Amino acid sequence: MTLKQFAKRLAEIHNNSGLLYKDMLDQETLFDVQEKISDLLLEANQRGALSNENLFEFNHVFKTHK
Repeated sequence: MTLKQFAKRLAEIHNNSGLLYKDMLDQETLFDVQEKISDLLLEANQRGALSNENLFEFNHVFKTHK
C-alpha cells in the first residue's frame, strides 16, 4: 500500500463521516469510523506499509499501554 492509497482510503472514511470537521459524531458513526481506521492501519501493516512498531504507537488499540 502506498502513501497515496492510504491517504485516499482515509479521505473516503472522512468524506463518509465528516470526521475531520465535525466536533461530534453519533455513537454508531464513531464506532464505524474507529473500525474502518483500525482496519485501514492493519491492512497497511499487512501490505508492508506500516511496521508492527508503527502500530504499537497506538496505545490501547494494538497494544496495551504500560
